Amino acid sequence: MDLTKDRIEELVLITGRGRGMSARSELLRVLAVRAKRLKPLWEVVMSDYFGSGCRWWYMDEYPFEHRKDRPTLERGVLLRLEHDAPADCVPFGSPSLIPNTNVMDYGYDPKADQMESLDHRETTSKPSNPPSQPTPKKRRGWMSCT
Repeated sequence: MDLTKDRIEELVLITGRGRGMSARSELLRVLAVRAKRLKPLWEVVMSDYFGSGCRWWYMDEYPFEHRKDRPTLERGVLLRLEHDAPADCVPFGSPSLIPNTNVMDYGYDPKADQMESLDHRETTSKPSNPPSQPTPKKRRGWMSCT
């Protein structure tokens, strides 16, 4: 996927660390090819646990749109927070471990040769009521490439 608009595709990886129940977290990494080598452009935690069997995660999207407020940047990666219902994790869950940032928006800055934050939207309170239906867990393989 060409996030830098240089006609050379970057490598987007989601990798995991840790093994076992409630012990795995995942990272999204963007690597660019520079002089026949891979250069890390960006890394962000994509998922983790806030209790036994209770997980939060960011869903990744690649919407590519021109930003009028930041003309040198193109939006490249949009992350939206989702999580299991905190009420289902009582008494061993800790909802305070769920990130406050619900949406993260990143684009590539060619002058700095790195991914840059375009917009972060935060909430001041955590959801306390579970949804009417349990949230299905979105599972990934040990690694996925986009």
